[in-house]
Amino acid sequence: MLSALAFALFASGAFAATVNISDVTALMKSGKQTEAMAMLEAGLKADPHDPQLRFAQGVIYTEQKRSQEAIAIFLKLSEEFPNLPEPYNNLAVLYSQEGQYEKARAALNMAIKTNSSYATAYENLGDVHARMAAQAYDKALNLNSDSAVKSKLTILRTLGIAPMPARANSVAAAGTGVPHGVIAAANGAAQANAAAAAARPGAPASSASNAQVAAAIAAARGATGGPAAPAPAPAPAPAPAASPATASPQVASAAPAKAAAVAPAAAPAMSESQQVLAVIDDWSHAWEGKDLLAYAATYEPNFKGAAKSHSGWLSERRSRIVGKRSIRLIVEKPSVTVQGDTAKAEFRQIYDGDSVHSDGMKTLTFKKVGGAWRIISEVSSS
Repeated sequence: MLSALAFALFASGAFAATVNISDVTALMKSGKQTEAMAMLEAGLKADPHDPQLRFAQGVIYTEQKRSQEAIAIFLKLSEEFPNLPEPYNNLAVLYSQEGQYEKARAALNMAIKTNSSYATAYENLGDVHARMAAQAYDKALNLNSDSAVKSKLTILRTLGIAPMPARANSVAAAGTGVPHGVIAAANGAAQANAAAAAARPGAPASSASNAQVAAAIAAARGATGGPAAPAPAPAPAPAPAASPATASPQVASAAPAKAAAVAPAAAPAMSESQQVLAVIDDWSHAWEGKDLLAYAATYEPNFKGAAKSHSGWLSERRSRIVGKRSIRLIVEKPSVTVQGDTAKAEFRQIYDGDSVHSDGMKTLTFKKVGGAWRIISEVSSS
């Protein structure tokens, strides 16, 4: 799914690798993955904690389709170095390849939180939203999704370097800019819907499906700050034929009235309180679903709670969320108070996780971060 993968980690020199990462990059560029992996393993044997080598190993695992091993590496790096966007981006690559678009979106949101000007993450997020929108319309229209349709997302091969603007249909290949062919999500989704619609007896014309998918993708792009496609101009009404003077005047206006009736009403904007409640909903569902990335994305960047650091807080939450066999979380009667760019929510929280049960009040304090509400503090009481 994602076509730009970060390769070199901390190439700025903040971390000294026991193996020259440029040598590994050269081997991978020439397709010598076995030799590159051997060099990495030798370096990791000497220093198993070297982040550059671990990151490069994750890239090789990704290209070898060893997704779970790559995910484990990038997830650990994102916990140890939460201020770097590249591990989050590459997690999104892998999650998208597995069709886990919610996790991919959460990972990209984390990448953007670490670097609000990271062009690759923004473009990838737009493509994830486009693919999710296309899937939603496929389900709504009862169409079979085409497994050949792939969203164009960029997987990064460099970490710790000032990001270059993402280019359409390109891959940042080990810092060399080697292009790879990709398929744009909008065209692919439209073609898939058109083909499926044509195969169904009595199905609506393919142009209608394409228009719906295009509208969904345009809406998704607009939501991520990308350019929104202009609304198609309505087809002009046919000129009425000459009719006797006794013709009913209502007949001529029937067609315009029908056209006006099908125009979709604009969705009302969410109030600030509703936006806070939506974040609480995301927070509780991510916790209950044991999705650490989505859970962490509801907090401000570098949130550390009672821990000494953000990475320490993430490790503590990982053991309490991912390590549980099952989690049941109920949020009752949330009350939200908004004052400027801060908000406070109070509610009853009922928690069941394995053998642990708690029932008490929870207070979450929020602050606007980059235009979105994020948790900045939390207090629980019995």
